[in-house]
Amino acid sequence: MKRERVRSLAWAAIVPALMMVVGCAGIARHMQSSSHKKIDEPPFFRDFAKNTPAQGSGFQLLPVKAGTDKMWFSPSLEPLQSAMNDYLAEQAWVPVRTGLSWVDKESPRVQFGDAELVLSSSNDDEKSSVEIPMVLHVTQPSRSWSEIWLENGEGQSDYTLLLWLELSAYKVNQKDWKGSKEIRLGTGYRMAVPWLTSLDDPVPVIHLTGVLLDREGKVVRAGAEGFFTKRTSFLRSVVGFSEWVTAADVAKVLTEHVREDLPGSPLAWQVALQNVVAHLLGRDDLVRK
Repeated sequence: MKRERVRSLAWAAIVPALMMVVGCAGIARHMQSSSHKKIDEPPFFRDFAKNTPAQGSGFQLLPVKAGTDKMWFSPSLEPLQSAMNDYLAEQAWVPVRTGLSWVDKESPRVQFGDAELVLSSSNDDEKSSVEIPMVLHVTQPSRSWSEIWLENGEGQSDYTLLLWLELSAYKVNQKDWKGSKEIRLGTGYRMAVPWLTSLDDPVPVIHLTGVLLDREGKVVRAGAEGFFTKRTSFLRSVVGFSEWVTAADVAKVLTEHVREDLPGSPLAWQVALQNVVAHLLGRDDLVRK
């Protein structure tokens, strides 16, 4: 009887411990790690792993998605999102793979822009300062997400590109000693802003963000390319700025807003789209600047 009691007490102690271990393992499968890199000059792309693409590596591109955070997306952008996917489908050098339904929950993610806004929205403890005006923040997928990614056969190519169309806010920079100011939108793309524009308040932009995943669904490279901004009374205190961009703005971006600094004055959004893909793949020969 005494032996049975000791055995019962032992199991009473072991079972909760086992349940805790199992529970911790379950939690670990859904945990996501994140990191960020400080950036102040375009191109706004950085490596987050060593296994970057070699020449001839296979890749696939999934259709451009809308931003998943309400703060960074506006329904007004939907026509532009559709136009981007139509444009990609016409490009012979880009193998766009449709029909995949990867989930947003616990997926890889990238944010770029004003350090204070990006770090606060990503719950990062580090605060912005003059030394880190802009940051590229990357969240790796959870182990659970990666397992589903592999089970569904999404990782069939050496690398996969995920792109998002969304809003952000970029820092205003002083251009010269005369006090001229500009905003650095992307690769070789700078736009002048009025002289009275404050250097302390970020300026809203429309941009593309993207990540390059390896076969296991881990982020290898990430970055962003901005292509449109306008004068605004945007303040740092505003919580969410999805109403900043209007249907009229998007209509202008779709057909009128061009890169006059490039041969043929191509549409700025088409240049940004090509540059995001080119930078993520490490194809400098395809970058337009």
